[in-house]
Amino acid sequence: MPAPLHFDLNRKLTSRVPNVWYSLTQTFTSTRTQAATSRAMQPHVRAAEATLQESQKATASDDITANLRVPYESLRSPSINLRVNKWDALILDSEILGLLKTPMKSMFSMFGPGVADRIKPEIDAVLGIMLFAFSTGLGRPTPGMKLENIRYAPHLLTRRRVGAFFVLSVGVPYVWKRLFRYLSSARWTARGAALGNDTSDNRQNPREQVMAVMKKLETLVITCQFVNLLVFLRNGAYRSLPERCLGMKMKSIALSTAPRSINFEYMTRQLLWDGLMEFGNFMLPFLTWSSLRTSAALQGRSSALDARSSQCCLCGISPPQTPYITSCKHVYCYYCLQTAVATEDDFA
Repeated sequence: MPAPLHFDLNRKLTSRVPNVWYSLTQTFTSTRTQAATSRAMQPHVRAAEATLQESQKATASDDITANLRVPYESLRSPSINLRVNKWDALILDSEILGLLKTPMKSMFSMFGPGVADRIKPEIDAVLGIMLFAFSTGLGRPTPGMKLENIRYAPHLLTRRRVGAFFVLSVGVPYVWKRLFRYLSSARWTARGAALGNDTSDNRQNPREQVMAVMKKLETLVITCQFVNLLVFLRNGAYRSLPERCLGMKMKSIALSTAPRSINFEYMTRQLLWDGLMEFGNFMLPFLTWSSLRTSAALQGRSSALDARSSQCCLCGISPPQTPYITSCKHVYCYYCLQTAVATEDDFA
């Protein structure tokens, strides 16, 4: 019994070994095939991943560029961000006030010297009140705005807002100028000197303290105006600090769908005339009548002298034969002069 059992066990083991070897061979072959396939497809996968990453980077850069890009579509609209029209309207209004100041000051020319200069803040305030009362106070555009086809938005022109705008644009500048002149006057200076003599030298008088505070405030306001100008050039919303504080936005009076054309003809003509006037002002001092007449007389004399010096005074031949010049600068032919001296006793 033990011998056949051992034989059967050996036969079973011998029959199972090829099957195990075959299965191991198939597994190893399939593993190598999958590895080769993965290695063959790996460059394509890498290329696809690189392309995907580049597209994501391009999308991110486009988003950043879009955020930093100027909104040209909004700038093309004729009713949005009219920077040039708004700024030109402000310049035109200031020039109109300047033209009105000249006859206003001439009214006080007969009162005495220095009267017009002393009441200059009042003149500016009166002209500003007149311009404001007949334009913005009535809900109308100023002359400069009318020429540039813009105005303040009607729903913003309430009584409180218009009153506050009047105080900030006309009242505050007048009070500031008058206060600064009062502090700079001789009476306040003499009073400050008297107070300074009574107090110690290390302590400032009230005038100097107020002037220091006003200078700091003026510097702050100028800085704010400069920042507001930069913001206006970028956004085109508010021209001045009062408009920004009160939210006084502007809009077009009559919407125009036609594109705004830029014409440099007037500018070119003006530049040419300015250059011609400057050249004329430079040359006029050299073109005086006395210098012209003197130069013409000198030219006539020089031409006559040249004509006389080129011919003999006796025979008139030109050029003289063997010329001889006497002490009186006359030119003779040597033969003519000797003949005249020999034949005429009066010839000397």
